[in-house]
Amino acid sequence: MEVEYVETFAADTPVYNLVVADVHDYFASDNMILVHNVGCGGGYPNPDPHMSAPPVRYEPESIEEVMRMRRGEGPRTKASHGVENIEAHHRNQVPISEGGVMDELTFARHRGKGQHTRHGQPSRLTQSQRSKEIYEHWKRRGNDYILPGGEGI
Repeated sequence: MEVEYVETFAADTPVYNLVVADVHDYFASDNMILVHNVGCGGGYPNPDPHMSAPPVRYEPESIEEVMRMRRGEGPRTKASHGVENIEAHHRNQVPISEGGVMDELTFARHRGKGQHTRHGQPSRLTQSQRSKEIYEHWKRRGNDYILPGGEGI
């Protein structure tokens, strides 16, 4: 996610520092501004962000990670990275084929402690549909990268 702009101004106005159990990210105001408390270990709101928010993307750190993605696999495995494994997440459990958004989250952020309350409604995905869309997502994302020698152009 990129910062669109930063606006600073001086004013005497009340400000509030909120702490809500295990919530480090939230949307503020009618403008749906995503707010994150720096240094708290957050990074993805719970419940899921609004469908209009940009997709959360992981940037591969090696050629091996890109190659895994091109094979339809996540860039990192649980065996090699534990809770820092990267998983594809259907935002609000809505299929991509129905206009859903796929986010790329660590295991800890996706399915770790306290994350099972993320959804207010049942999934609209079948297991086979979920698997197929995740596979296609990683293949498509892997092809977004050009490797040394121009492979991928």
